Amino acid sequence: MLRLAILGLSYLALVVQAGPLLPRALDPTTQQNSFCASLKGTPATTAANGKLSCSSTVQGQIPNVNNMVSTLITSPANQAVLAPNTAFDVAFNVRGLATGATANFLESPQTVNKQGLIEGNMAVQIQDLGADTAPVDTAKVAFFQDVNGAGNSQKVNVAKGLPAGNFRVCVQTRAKSLQPVIMPVAQRGAQDDCIRVKVDAAGAAAAAAGGAKAAAAGGQATAGGQAAGGGKAAGGGKAGKAGKA
Repeated sequence: MLRLAILGLSYLALVVQAGPLLPRALDPTTQQNSFCASLKGTPATTAANGKLSCSSTVQGQIPNVNNMVSTLITSPANQAVLAPNTAFDVAFNVRGLATGATANFLESPQTVNKQGLIEGNMAVQIQDLGADTAPVDTAKVAFFQDVNGAGNSQKVNVAKGLPAGNFRVCVQTRAKSLQPVIMPVAQRGAQDDCIRVKVDAAGAAAAAAGGAKAAAAGGQATAGGQAAGGGKAAGGGKAGKAGKA
């Protein structure tokens, strides 16, 4: 009995000193350190240089289902028609992300704050879709801007606007080391949001004219103008049917 007790204590001592006796394939630490080393000819990821590399950074903390990330672009509207080379804002709201956290590219695992929210940041990306019949080259962007500020409501100004064409406007959510956020379940909605806009001078002018006409339909005409049915003309204008001058 005494001999068995001594053997048991010896085994426990070995476990404490050497760690759990897990097979190498199941040991996450060994797996993490050996995977990249096993890929001969693939260098370690050291910077965002666009070349083939291997990152040994662990995935990190993953939030619960009540703290998953979700984003919504509020402006421009989906399918909006914009004037070429004219400044506009991309406005959006995000939930489930503790914004304003940054770190070196792919060097830090995903982390959550005390409220269980992923610590990270965002980026606004705009791509020219061309004829909009095939996937576009991800490496080509018409506009890109990191959004590192804190806050659930953000706005980015596209100061130079866009040339004529068809474009996709997206907001990407990222963990603090610029990696895509990792969610706790596979069956879920998307964490990022995209809209499509058309940039066309004639279309933008027609949309503006339509908007002005709609506004006038129950509004007030300017000096010398004519109010729509039921409206009130200002400064000597002529009111429409049932209107009042």
